[in-house]
Amino acid sequence: ALLFVATLIAVNKVGSPQYVGWYAVPVVWGLVAGYPSARRFLPVAIGLLPLALLTQVIYPGFYDQLLAVRPWMVSVLTVRNALEVVVLVWAVVVLVRLARRSSVPAPGGPAVRPPAARPSGRPSASTVEPPVHGGVDRGRMDA
Repeated sequence: ALLFVATLIAVNKVGSPQYVGWYAVPVVWGLVAGYPSARRFLPVAIGLLPLALLTQVIYPGFYDQLLAVRPWMVSVLTVRNALEVVVLVWAVVVLVRLARRSSVPAPGGPAVRPPAARPSGRPSASTVEPPVHGGVDRGRMDA
């Protein structure tokens, strides 16, 4: 959700100050979702505070200075926009790390081997049909 919001904000040509409020939902959600999630979201939550402060400085306070193209105000806007890109990059990096962690088996973990053929005539546990529940086997037509 944060990646989606950050992408919408970073690539939007309007740059409306209200968009900064959109960060609240995914960040609060990340902070209250549990300890591992909160640990991941705490840096971005802290990083969004200066972004919100700079937005507040620009738009209600000194927007006329921005329209007059005062260098100090252009630099404030540049820093704010750079922080938006930092949030976007952070969200991509965290999402890629989570995807890698979930798809790569843990080192030293058990190797997955195909089931060995049983020498006896008895079927293995994996070839035994599951029990019929409720008197009807929904997987077969003759039941």
